[in-house]
Amino acid sequence: MALVYGVLYLCFVAYPIVFEDIRGWSPGISGLAFCGIGTGTLVTIACEPLIRWWINQHKKDPETGEPPPEAMVGVITLGAVLLAIGEIIFAWLVSPGAS
Repeated sequence: MALVYGVLYLCFVAYPIVFEDIRGWSPGISGLAFCGIGTGTLVTIACEPLIRWWINQHKKDPETGEPPPEAMVGVITLGAVLLAIGEIIFAWLVSPGAS
């Protein structure tokens, strides 16, 4: 989680630099770039029942009756891959000539 929060806060610093300084957008328009982070957060919250269902499909621990902590590995792996893909896309589109 620390790595994810670190990347999130680095995006908060990088977005104004990229969109205002490099691309020359006005502060009001460049603020719209943060809508992607908000949208991603809302989609993740909306998908929480599906994620919880995916975790609960694993074999239950006979002592506790709950899925083991290792059941979340698939969700974490998917999140890690999507985070890396998102950062690659952001880095690829930073320069104005790329779009």
